[in-house]
Amino acid sequence: MRDFIIKVIYVKIWTKVRIEGDIMNKVKILHCADLHFDTPFKELNKEISQVSKEELLQVFKNIIDLTINENVEVVFHLETMIHIMKNHFIE
Repeated sequence: MRDFIIKVIYVKIWTKVRIEGDIMNKVKILHCADLHFDTPFKELNKEISQVSKEELLQVFKNIIDLTINENVEVVFHLETMIHIMKNHFIE
């Protein structure tokens, strides 16, 4: 298991054994969470808000690069559903 910190996002990579018939294969899995892509950054001025959105996009690009460089086969990206529900469905 390897842990990485990209900006303030915690990313974990681990290897699990997958059994297919009589064959056992290792699967490399990456887990990250709470990127909050839907964050509007309303409390910040327009310039800082734009920079924050660009930084968030760069963090995601870094996670994708890490996924490729580490030969990860499965990515779990989990969000806190209450934020998504609150921002998109609850008025």
